[in-house]
Amino acid sequence: MKILNFEDNVFKYHDICKVLKDELSVTVDQASNLEKGVEMLQKAYDEGRSYDLIITDMWFPVRFGEKPEQSGELLIKTLEKRQLNIPVIMCSSINYQIPGILGSVHYSENENWEIQLIQMVKKLK
Repeated sequence: MKILNFEDNVFKYHDICKVLKDELSVTVDQASNLEKGVEMLQKAYDEGRSYDLIITDMWFPVRFGEKPEQSGELLIKTLEKRQLNIPVIMCSSINYQIPGILGSVHYSENENWEIQLIQMVKKLK
């Protein structure tokens, strides 16, 4: 399984990678901004090796060097517009409930986010 993680916080990206690689032996690539991630999605699609899942934060930059904004919503709209039917899991420090995605994981030391994330990903495998 090939996963693209839209995340600009390197520590959170490593937490997500560790959990998924240890439990499920998956490949997790990182996009630290929306523009880079969309390019990665398009390149993978063009090469016939599309991503199986997207895990995204809500707040990250649209382009390199810009301030974070609600790019998670822009990502979901971009996927719909391009008709890329890739399941999305929102993994954010705020517990968002977004219709039309696979699910949301509340990334917090007070939550058991690791088990929630693993369970959602296992549903796709």
